[in-house]
Amino acid sequence: MIDRSCPYGSMKSPTESTCQITVSTPPTEFSLEQAAAREANERGAALAHQGRFFEAAAALEEACEFDSEFADAYSNLGAVLRRLGDVEGAITQFEEAIRVRPDFAAAYYSLGNAYGLKDDKTAAVEAYRAAIAHRGDYAEAWNNLARLLNDGDHYEEALEACLEGLQSAPENPHLRNNAGNAYQGLERFSNAIEQYRYAIENAPDMSEAYSNLGIVLKEVGELEASIAVHRKAVNLAPEDIGALNNMGTSEQSSGMLDEAIRTFERALELDRSAVITKINLATVLMERNDIDRAIPLFEEVVETASFGDETPEHALAHKNLGLSLMLKGEFYTGAKHYAWRWATREFTPRDLTSPVWAGEELHGESVFVHWEQGFGDAVQFARFAEHIRDRGGRPILEVPAPLAPLLKTANGIEDIVIEGTTPPETDLHIPMFDLLGALSVSSQNLPGTIPYLKVDPDRGEQWSDRIPETGRLRVGLVWAGRPTRRNDRNRSIPLEAMLPLLRQTDVDFYALQVGERVSEIATAGLANDLIDLSPRLSDFAETAAALDQLDLLISVDTSVVHVAGAINRPAWVLIPHAPDWRWGLEDGTSPWYPSLRLWRQPEFGDWDTVLENIAETLRAERKTLRRR
Repeated sequence: MIDRSCPYGSMKSPTESTCQITVSTPPTEFSLEQAAAREANERGAALAHQGRFFEAAAALEEACEFDSEFADAYSNLGAVLRRLGDVEGAITQFEEAIRVRPDFAAAYYSLGNAYGLKDDKTAAVEAYRAAIAHRGDYAEAWNNLARLLNDGDHYEEALEACLEGLQSAPENPHLRNNAGNAYQGLERFSNAIEQYRYAIENAPDMSEAYSNLGIVLKEVGELEASIAVHRKAVNLAPEDIGALNNMGTSEQSSGMLDEAIRTFERALELDRSAVITKINLATVLMERNDIDRAIPLFEEVVETASFGDETPEHALAHKNLGLSLMLKGEFYTGAKHYAWRWATREFTPRDLTSPVWAGEELHGESVFVHWEQGFGDAVQFARFAEHIRDRGGRPILEVPAPLAPLLKTANGIEDIVIEGTTPPETDLHIPMFDLLGALSVSSQNLPGTIPYLKVDPDRGEQWSDRIPETGRLRVGLVWAGRPTRRNDRNRSIPLEAMLPLLRQTDVDFYALQVGERVSEIATAGLANDLIDLSPRLSDFAETAAALDQLDLLISVDTSVVHVAGAINRPAWVLIPHAPDWRWGLEDGTSPWYPSLRLWRQPEFGDWDTVLENIAETLRAERKTLRRR
């Protein structure tokens, strides 16, 4: 479970940063002081264009002293001070220029750029809006306004600014690029692609437009095109860390893990302190199952943040460090880091009034354990209801509706609440995953007894008729999990990959697959080889009853596996080379579920070896697997 959450890319949009120097046109009649001011202004402008900024500043200060109402001199002095790094001084001079000439659009624009350097986005937006108010065709001001609005996730307003600016500058590539960013933020991806292509057409060397186009192409699943576009961006700007990070994330999404690692390492060579790059590299190393290299990178990130100054990026590093440590079996320590997930962009904390339970002894208090992620997670963590009861509490578990009939049988459960309904008033609450830390869970000290869920006897009787005893081994198959899960491409497989199993005789195969992937039975022409149970699997209590009649479940890592383990039925689980945290790194068994046997990929993407080994073992152990 890895986050865009995580790997990170970023939309890019340039900021106008040139030193804008104005040479004034003298009036037909002027005083000696005004004449001297204009001469000093022209001299200061010439020196600034030569890059002699200290001398330019001195000349422009003379101009302002000679004529205190000379707006161009104030504006030029502000531009030079900005180039010298004196942002506060620059702001003062731009404001003086505006005092003298209230309709001075260029001074408002430069003032906005200066506020941008201070990261005062509110003041910058106000300045850009003022520039536009006095000059409606000011494309650069429209662009920078849109950039700031995009940065603040105000995509509708940003798009409006871009469209206004494009009326007078329809070929402006920066406005087109920012319009693409706004459309992308609004998830109007086809419009975003169109705008980025316009930008590239008008500015073929605009690396940020290529990079942004690559991001949205990845978003719509055009991974090959995305990588090709990102490579163009990197070729145009080989030292642009953002372009490299974006290319690496596309390579990772395409399963090109070694290429992604090299790309992120290249970016890190350019800036060893880059937080996002370290997170991206560590995340792809996790997916490559190189945990020992990933953990130090995450630790570098979390250790560089001062307490109270952590950003969402630092929180993401904590979160993924937690997953890495839990994968190594360090559940308690890992859970403390994983608790930072609530500060990432992926998770939204629940707004509950009761205090958070931290694992202390209880004296009859009700504890609301709220669901947050997958179906399998809810089944796995239902075992802790018994331990909350042992500590003197009354556990109330929130679960999705399809799980409720089964999980209400959990040992020690007080009550079940359906996810999506109004939470009950309880004494305490705790997010489901935080139970690992609150209960000081370790792989050697898993609380609860097995089985901790029960099969409904009435449903079990019905399923004894649907899965009759024929004298042959009865095996259930599941080949795909929920496609919305982030790591689904690594855990799910095509049904046809299971043909080495389905060719065996003396075995009755039953499909416990649900959802769209059920259609693969007909598509693969296996309707006569595999009995489809999906029409009757209306909830997980039905799934449990079906599993209770089978001799064995063979499944990818999905919620059905957890149900089998929780009712203590045998299951063989196909584990990706980079496993989910709960399955650990090496063993063929699981401390969570004694009835499970884990079959691990020897290399990334190698399901053929796993399924061949399972098929061979099934043939060899078929007789001993039959339920007596």
